[in-house]
Amino acid sequence: MKKVVYQLDIGDARHRWRGAYDEYTIPSAKKYAKKIGADFITIKEPVDEAKSLRSAYQRSIATKVYLFREFLKTDYEKMLFLDCDVFVRDNAPDIFEYDQHKYHDLLIHRISGGANRHHAEMAKDGLNSEAVQFYNTGVFVTGRYSAERIHQSIVELYQGKPPMPPKHSSQVLVGHLIYESETRVYPLDKIWNCSWNRSGARRRRGGFAFFVHYMGPKGKKALVEDARKMGGITC
Repeated sequence: MKKVVYQLDIGDARHRWRGAYDEYTIPSAKKYAKKIGADFITIKEPVDEAKSLRSAYQRSIATKVYLFREFLKTDYEKMLFLDCDVFVRDNAPDIFEYDQHKYHDLLIHRISGGANRHHAEMAKDGLNSEAVQFYNTGVFVTGRYSAERIHQSIVELYQGKPPMPPKHSSQVLVGHLIYESETRVYPLDKIWNCSWNRSGARRRRGGFAFFVHYMGPKGKKALVEDARKMGGITC
C-alpha cells in the first residue's frame, strides 16, 4: 500500500513555540513516517483558494479542507494527516495497520459532551448544518473513497469554495462535510489523538498515548516545556 503522512505547518514563524515545532513535533512525525514506510510531506504554503484569507488560522483551516482534493491528485492509497502540534512517540505502531484500522477508510477521533454540543451550535448558526457529531481534525486517516466523497460534497454544496467564517474551526466545517457527504467514520481511539493534559499523556516513559496533541494556547506552553526538556531547544 502506498501511503503518505501530511503535516500542516502554516502559521506565523514568530510564534514562541516555533522552535518546538521545528525540533520536537515535526521531526517526530518525519521519523514516524520513515518507520512505517510512508512518504512525508510538510505543507508550508496554503492552497491558492486560501491565499486571500486574512488570518493564518483561516488559511490553515482552508488548506486542511482542500487537502482531500490535493490527496486525490496523487497516487497514494491512504494518508495520515497531522497538525504540527502533534508529537509522535517512538513506540507508535503503524496506524494504517493497527487493530481494525486496515478495514476502514476514514478514521478520526470523535468529540464528545459539551464540546461537541458547542460545535453543533456553531455549525447550525454558521452553516445551517444539521450535523450532530463532530471530530478533532488534528489527526485523521483517510483513503481515496472517503476523500472523494468529502471533496464532492464541497463541490456540490459550495461549487468548490466552502465558507470560511473567522470564528469557525476545522472541526465544525469537516464535521459538516462528513455529515453532508454521508461518509462513514471509524472512531479513532484517544491513544492516537490524546490531549496533552490527560493524565499520563506527557509521561516520557510508560505514557499510554502514541500521539500527543498539544492543542490550544495552554497546550502550546506545555509543548515548549516538553521540547526544552527533551532537546534543550531555545524558544
